[in-house]
Amino acid sequence: GDFTLVLSEASQVPSFNYDVCSSDWSCQVGRYVIINQDRWLYASDSWNSAGGGLRDYRHMVVNHETGHWLGHPHLYCSSSGQLAPVMQQQSISLQGCAPNPWPLDSELWTNR
Repeated sequence: GDFTLVLSEASQVPSFNYDVCSSDWSCQVGRYVIINQDRWLYASDSWNSAGGGLRDYRHMVVNHETGHWLGHPHLYCSSSGQLAPVMQQQSISLQGCAPNPWPLDSELWTNR
């Protein structure tokens, strides 16, 4: 495939790139989409506090990090109570938005 999805032990995540990745979060480096095993097993405080489920968190984190591989930057919540963009750092803060595992229509690229 064009990219490799890795489920990595948290302590090993920084070994992909010490400047980009930390043992706290998932990341994307080159062809690697790296999912932090601690986040995979437990989600994050922000996500859990907002009432998000673990299955949806797993969808969100894979979609978010794959979005970086596709070239998408971070986005931010438009207003409190709205669905968060999948490219928002929902693991860190939902900024009053609702947890969302899927790209919003506005985040989808189309071939023209």
